[in-house]
Amino acid sequence: MNKVVSKCVKKKLGVVVLFFASIGCIMSCNLFNPTNSSNIDSDDADGLLYEGQMLFRNGEYTKAAEYFNKAIKADSTKSQAWFGLAKANMYSSDVTAFDMYNDLQVEDNEIPFMGMSTFDIERYHAGISITMAPLRELVRRDTLTELYQEYRARNGDVTGSTQLQQFEDTYGPDFKGFPLSDRKIIFANFSVSYAFLDFADLLLEFQYSNRNFHLDIQIDPETQQVAINMDSLYSAALNNPDNVDILNASIDSLDNNIDNLINVVIPTVTTLLEGSSLTDSLTGDSSDIGNMIDDIVTENVNSVGQTISFYKVGDGIDNDGDGCVDEEVLDSKDNDGDGFVDEDLRLVLLTRENSTYGEEGYTEIITIHDEGLTSDHLDHDGDGVVENIEERTFIYTNTTERNSVDDYRLVFASTFTENFASDTAKTNRRVAIMADLDSNNIVYPLSFRQTNIGGCWNNYDANRFANWFRNR
Repeated sequence: MNKVVSKCVKKKLGVVVLFFASIGCIMSCNLFNPTNSSNIDSDDADGLLYEGQMLFRNGEYTKAAEYFNKAIKADSTKSQAWFGLAKANMYSSDVTAFDMYNDLQVEDNEIPFMGMSTFDIERYHAGISITMAPLRELVRRDTLTELYQEYRARNGDVTGSTQLQQFEDTYGPDFKGFPLSDRKIIFANFSVSYAFLDFADLLLEFQYSNRNFHLDIQIDPETQQVAINMDSLYSAALNNPDNVDILNASIDSLDNNIDNLINVVIPTVTTLLEGSSLTDSLTGDSSDIGNMIDDIVTENVNSVGQTISFYKVGDGIDNDGDGCVDEEVLDSKDNDGDGFVDEDLRLVLLTRENSTYGEEGYTEIITIHDEGLTSDHLDHDGDGVVENIEERTFIYTNTTERNSVDDYRLVFASTFTENFASDTAKTNRRVAIMADLDSNNIVYPLSFRQTNIGGCWNNYDANRFANWFRNR
């Protein structure tokens, strides 16, 4: 599935890469270092906390983690214990801020944390996972406690605050267990580090899920599309479709995590940094990094939406809103003339000129098979006919001719209006269609899809349109 994600997905990742590249050196020097002070109290929780801090300073990270856990068990409001546990877990796993900062420094056509060995993927994934678990709990407790303090300061008056109203509805009227944190360490102390780790975690989770197939992901410097060499996964999936289910699930997870990072984590961090001297040092001048990042995020997220989900493989449904089902084949080319490459990929046996994957992607396809175990028994173009020849035959059957005219469409797409992935309006319509999943409350009827998207939608009748909503 070379060049499996469009330019707009690259931009989506690019926003995040740009943000972290600008703050990387600061994080590598200050990661998890909001304070060097330790206040020793007389109660057991504080004593355990102090012991954990001393063990951490002496480099006994595993032992320190044990004491931080004991302190949390004694008093779960101890924010320093949650934070200490995160630090101890990170260092005991042999993952450091400097290691991650170095892996963040990549070329323009690369994505951070990709191309790692299986050993490093597993090491990083384990280290960041056990680091993020206590941090996420600390952020949850700190955020809710801050709301609790504001609620009490307003004497329970939630007028004009939807957030406080939701807080009261969820935890009131007794607010049992509050406050959840002593707030000696608050989210603002480590927000940059948290955002950085969240970014690393989402990319490594994708790699970890597919670690047995050595996915090589890069950004094509000319097309700005993400290119994935997934030949080993594709071959394995033909023998065991469970492998492709793992890929599809990891794409869903990556999509959701990127949106959360861009829509929630980064805006929170930039809000916390606004007006501080740190903000100015990030941009190199007096620019407002909060507004700068927010502008880029708004442009990309609002216009792109869930585009990455266009690229799931062999799941028997339309993933990109064009009415076609698993329509493309793995050839690094656009087979249906919509401007996207290898999206909504079918899982079938392919005969190529040779089996070598090179710099230009996959070698030319000679035959798209449709019989025996490799048949997917699908109506790819929505015309009501399963496995018809137009769905598996190129308009130009000779590979030399396809290359000379630069046309790699299959016959079923010969009458489609050519589109481009850069056509934001049409892409937005397809994203919206992919969110229109309730057959009892259809927002975009078939007539709208035929007029505004075209493609396979023009082959649909009322019955096939009703079937489109199944299994969603």
